[in-house]
This record gives sequence, structure tokens and C-alpha cells, in this order.
Amino acid sequence: MKNRLISFKYTDEIKKDLTISLYKADIDIDPSEYLKYTLLFSLLLGLVSTYFFSQIDPTLDILSLAVVFFISFLFIFLVIKRIPSFLAKARAAQIESDLPIAIRSIGIQLNMKVPFETAIENIAKSNYRCSGEFKKAINMIDSGTPIPDALRQIAERVDSQIVKKLMVQLIHVYLEGLDGTELKHSADELIHSQRFKFKEFSAKLNFLSLMFIAVSSIVPTMYLAYIIVASVYLETPISPSDVWFMFLFLFPIINLILILYIKMVTPAVLTNISDRFLSKKEQAMLKDEIHTLGIKLSLKDFFIYISAFSLLVSIILYFYFGIYGFAVISLPAVIYFLLLWMVERKANEIEQYLPDALLYAATLEYGIPMEKIIENIANSGYHSLSNEFKKAERQIKVGISLTHSLMNMRDRNSSMLLDRVISLLIQCYKTGKDVHQAIKETAEDIFELNMLKKEQASSLALQKYTILIGGCIFVPIILSAILNIVSGIQPPTNDENLIQLRNDLIAQSYSAVQSYIVIFVLLSSIFVAFQEGRLRTFIGYFIIFLPIALFLFNIAKEVIRVT
Repeated sequence: MKNRLISFKYTDEIKKDLTISLYKADIDIDPSEYLKYTLLFSLLLGLVSTYFFSQIDPTLDILSLAVVFFISFLFIFLVIKRIPSFLAKARAAQIESDLPIAIRSIGIQLNMKVPFETAIENIAKSNYRCSGEFKKAINMIDSGTPIPDALRQIAERVDSQIVKKLMVQLIHVYLEGLDGTELKHSADELIHSQRFKFKEFSAKLNFLSLMFIAVSSIVPTMYLAYIIVASVYLETPISPSDVWFMFLFLFPIINLILILYIKMVTPAVLTNISDRFLSKKEQAMLKDEIHTLGIKLSLKDFFIYISAFSLLVSIILYFYFGIYGFAVISLPAVIYFLLLWMVERKANEIEQYLPDALLYAATLEYGIPMEKIIENIANSGYHSLSNEFKKAERQIKVGISLTHSLMNMRDRNSSMLLDRVISLLIQCYKTGKDVHQAIKETAEDIFELNMLKKEQASSLALQKYTILIGGCIFVPIILSAILNIVSGIQPPTNDENLIQLRNDLIAQSYSAVQSYIVIFVLLSSIFVAFQEGRLRTFIGYFIIFLPIALFLFNIAKEVIRVT
């Protein structure tokens, strides 16, 4: 009876922890259901793990397999049980990443005499990572919840001391009727703290990226050398299926674990966010780029024609190059990737000139209408930024409201900084407040953010070059070189079975290694695209670097054989 009570108490504790973690992770699942599926999934994976161990070592007895099953089941159960807690912390890190900038924006608006609730609502409508939480708070306020209670709910929903601290400060500012000076100072302190974390991570990133390349190439090469030597000289029973298991399962799992670890230790402030795949905004941006190239088609028609063309060319090339001719069928994905790159390049150019344009606008005479500010920026030679303001200026002159013109500009571009500046300009226009001080402070903020972004870009570029370019060049060359070296190892006797086993292992190794290279390039492409905040662009990286990697593998194989 006592043991049963202890068991129930332990189960209740697990459910209680799960309830808190699921709530803070913003996952709407009943804790009992999650626990039930966790047990079932752990049982299934435990059985699968036991089966694999029995295949690897057929000499294991029932007791040993039972121990393997129990350990596997317990380990998997504990990992899955902790997933909501990990997700809650990851969600908190995402919200923390740009919360200081959002709080500083609230401070700027309060100094403009914008009402407190309106300032919070503006953050909720913006593209901050924390905007979703402020949107929930606004919904609660609209339902009659007092503002302090709604802000406390944000602190309770997010597993972060930084969020709690800033929410308490917001409540204090609201209750005391203070301006935004205190909020701005707190935000500045947190921004400096984020920059320190970034620099600390940059030093760690160089080592992690090099370790990824080393593990991706050295471990497989050592295994290749081992299987040939062991099968020829040590008479160790190794079959071609073992080679395929290692290169299609074990080595990719090791790579995946390293990638997940690098992702886990990457500060959230260094990860980008972007629009969803083919969202309305992304379609508008892609259509704008197509029209810029002089193609007067809708986005849908453009990709229909490109897809039909690539399919036709693939069929024709098939008769000349065989299966390789169908590589042309990836043309729509390549064009989509290039259009996204053009959108991103335009956004970077806009953000580069944005601080200068805002500082210039802040020097204009006081009381100048917003229409004149737009006109001055449009005619000041800030390249893509001026072009966007020219479009807004033309829309205003044909009768479109200033607010809608600025919102159209926001919808045409992927720049988060431009989005936030436009929100500020619209707020200034609606309230009729003088815009100069707010624009100046926003320009200073954007200048600091651009400095951080440049540091971030240089760090992620190093990561990208190491993992994608370095990996896709050195990994296939090293693997090909080692394969050619070990293929020259001859058996000490003329045993036909031994010779046949050696030949089979070498033949299967060449095929297995090329399959491993495909998986390696795929994982690397997904990782880099994920770090950039545009997971779907992994298709472009994969299409570009896979042929390079396979080409280098086969070229190295031929060159080293000749030499």
C-alpha cells in the first residue's frame, strides 16, 4: 500500500511538472495524454534499440537484452519527459532575444506621450518575437483584465527571469505614471549583455565548426581503414551490410547530434526569423522582384512556366545524359532560392541606409509634415530605401492615405528594422506628435542593431563557410583519398573467399560513402538554412553543393588512382 502511494505521488509530481512545462512552452496538450504517449513511444523505441543490439551482437542472452531494454526505455522516457521543459526554455530564449528592443521602443513611445496601452498594442502588432505575448496581454485587457494583471500573466507564461524583471518594470512605470527613461536604461543594459553573450559564443563557434568537419571526415575515414585491414589481416567478420549501417545510420546520427548541439548553444539573438513559406507577404516580395527583372507575369504563372520548361528540358536531356538529365527539374527550386536571395539583399541594403536616412530626417525643421519627410527621404539617394519611399510618395499623390502607403512599403519588404520604423512613423502620424526626437533615438538604436547584425553575419558566415564550403570540399576529398589508399591493400594469401570479401567491401564502401555524402550535404544545408532563419532555403544550398561534393569525390578518386 505504501509503495502504491509513493508511485501515485511520483506520478502526480511528474504530471505537475509537465503541466507547468507545457504551459510555459505554449503547448496545448493534456499532461496525462502527453505522459501516456511518452510511455508508449519509449516502449517502442526501447524495443527497437534492443533489436538493434541483438543484431549487432547475436551472443547476447535474454538477461542482457532485458537490461538493454530497461536502460533504453528509461533513458528515452526521461529525455521525452524533459522535452516540454527544453521547449519552454527555448521559447523563453526567443522572447528574450528582442524583448529589450521592444521595451526600448515602448520607452520611446512613452516619451512621445503615447498612452501606455497604445504603446503595448503597437508592440503586439509589430514583428518582434515577443509580440505574440503582448498580443495575448492586449486581448486580456480588452476583455476587462487590468493592465498590471495582464503583464503579470506574461511573466508567468515565460520561463525567464529577464522577462519577469522587465514586466515588473513595465508595471511600475504604468502604476507610477513615469516616462520611458527608466525602461530605455534597462533595455540598454540587457542589449549590452546580449552582445557579450554573442562575443563569447563566437569564440566557441570556431572550435565547434572545425570539430564538425573533423568528426564528419576523420571518424568515417578511420572506419574505412579499419574494415579493410580487419577483414584482410585480422579475419574479423565484417559484412557489406555493416558498412551501409555505419554510413547511412550511425555517422549521420553523430553529425546530427553535433548540429543539434551547435544549434542548442547558439544564442537566440543570433537566429533570424523570416516569413512563412509562400505567405502573402513573401509572394508579394517575390512578385515584386520578378517585375523588377522585367517579367510581367503573376508569381503563379511564372513558376508554372518555369516548371513546364524544366520538365521539357529534363526529358530531352535524358536521352543524352541519362538519369542526370533530370537534374534540370530542380530549376524552379533554384530560381526560388535566387529570388529569396535578391529579396534578402534588398533588405540588407535598406537596413544599411536606414540609420542615415532617419538621422537626416531628424535634422529637418520642426513641425514638418510627414509627407515632406517621406518626400525628402525619397529624393536623398539612399538606393533601395529611397526607391521604396518614392513608391510611397507616388501612392500618396494619387490619393492613397499615408498610413496605407507606409503599410504597403512594409508588405513589400522583408526588413524587420524597416517594419519597426514604419510602425513608429505611423504612430507619430496618427498622434500628431513631433517626430524628430523619436526618429533620432530610433536611428541610434538601428545603428547599434546594424553593428550587432554585422558581427552576427561575420560569425554565421564563418560557420557557413566552414560547414558548407569546407565540408563539401574537404569531406568528399578526404573520404575518396582514404578509400583509394585502403583499396590498394592486398590480402596476405590467395584465398578466393578473402579476396572476394575485400572486393565486395571496397565496392560497397564506394556506394555507401557517396550516400553518406548526400546525407552530409543535406544535414549541413538544413543547419545553415535554419541558422539563417529560412529553413526552406536548404533546398537551394543542397542543389548547389551536392553536385560539387559528388564531383570532387569522383574526381579525387580518379586523380589519386592515376598518381
